[in-house]
Amino acid sequence: MQIHVKKVAVLSIALGLAVAAWLHFSQKRNERLLLHGDAIVELVEQYKAQHGTLPVDLKQAGVQGELGEPIFYKKESDSKYRVWIERSYNDTLYFDSDAKIWE
Repeated sequence: MQIHVKKVAVLSIALGLAVAAWLHFSQKRNERLLLHGDAIVELVEQYKAQHGTLPVDLKQAGVQGELGEPIFYKKESDSKYRVWIERSYNDTLYFDSDAKIWE
């Protein structure tokens, strides 16, 4: 019986550590994605300031190559655009270009 209690205790500790590690790395990933998203927004805003219009795509805004991240851009009108980050299957963060905030 005492061996069983020790096994349960060890497994509980291991599970707790695994959950803590997952939460830590998930938070770090989200922070990194938001930093990359902010960099994309900055490039789009710089392009708009220099050219008086929004870029058609990220390449035109100066993004070289593939992002390697689930970050996307869409020009919605001459003055409105959207940047979004797909953090997971059902968790997407959107940048509102009118309000200048992530939602």
